[in-house]
Amino acid sequence: MNSERLVSMIRQVHDELERLEINTKMERLQDHLQSAINSPNENTQRAVEDQLNELLESLGKADSNNFSPGWKANLKTLVPNGSTPSDQLLGLGLASQIREAFDDSGYTSVQTLDAIIQLTSDISTLKTHAENLVEAFNALQMEDESLEPGTSVVGMYIPRDEVSGGLLELNNELRFFNIFLSTLTQIVEGEAETIPVYSVSSSEFFGLDAVTTLNVAASVTTIMIGISSILKKIRRQKEFKEDAEELGYGKEVLDQIDAQSSAQVEEQLNDIHVEICQSSKIEDEHRKTEMHSALRLQFNSLAMKHERGFHIDVRTQEEDDVTEDKKEKVKSIRTYATIEFLPPQGARVLELPEADLDDPDVDKSE
Repeated sequence: MNSERLVSMIRQVHDELERLEINTKMERLQDHLQSAINSPNENTQRAVEDQLNELLESLGKADSNNFSPGWKANLKTLVPNGSTPSDQLLGLGLASQIREAFDDSGYTSVQTLDAIIQLTSDISTLKTHAENLVEAFNALQMEDESLEPGTSVVGMYIPRDEVSGGLLELNNELRFFNIFLSTLTQIVEGEAETIPVYSVSSSEFFGLDAVTTLNVAASVTTIMIGISSILKKIRRQKEFKEDAEELGYGKEVLDQIDAQSSAQVEEQLNDIHVEICQSSKIEDEHRKTEMHSALRLQFNSLAMKHERGFHIDVRTQEEDDVTEDKKEKVKSIRTYATIEFLPPQGARVLELPEADLDDPDVDKSE
């Protein structure tokens, strides 16, 4: 990630841990667990349950739960203790770790206590590092990556191994991103616009954020929520096919599963395409047909990239006085932050016709 994003993220992590008093609540839970182990009875177990519920309620309100997909990917790269990523020490990620500890071993188990002691130590380490970094950032007067009110950005985050072949591969991915945003902007806003670069970052992903309108950002959200849903279904169908193969079903049945999966993908991508294009603002009918057809192929490319581990990030900063329509669009973008993006797993399934990066009628971003 770039330095401005790191500054923003560390400040928000520090503020969240301070405001929600996560360390204090973890220590209380640890103390109640120790009491329940030493003197197991109804009162000590109830004390554990009450403290656990209070902690989980606080974690459900954590601002980190609403980080964009790109920010969540960056958060995973911060590993304060060398083993547990920061996304598992905050918000719903931490809540999941805590629930798992209790589900595995119960309320009066030494194993549960050990797990909570380790998590408490990890969170304390994260908080200490965050405090030190915030102090350093302030002393150095480093700027953060806060969006100005009314600003929306869409980012594409490319796994490093997808551009291991060099600059040509990276250039092709950036060209696709530019053409996709340009095509979508023409459909949503009615005319082509230059796509300004907002920021560039690099960690385990190469990332580029571009400035868009709120309408375009909300449309990207609709597209990617739909594609994420499709890929989750494809993963389940892939598992079903593997089970059928293990049970000895023949090639005919396995081919039927593949055909059904492909048909469902096509149908669902078509549905998303209709939803986006039904409010198209392109007036020229010939141009509208070109742009709509190009966008449909770009959906295929996005789905296959998403299957390979690419992230599409969407963020916006709401203005103080906005219409109900804009509020709904901002709400949809924030909903996107709650979507779970599964990491690549096994062989790739999708084989779809892709967008043509060399089509001169489509690449009109100026």
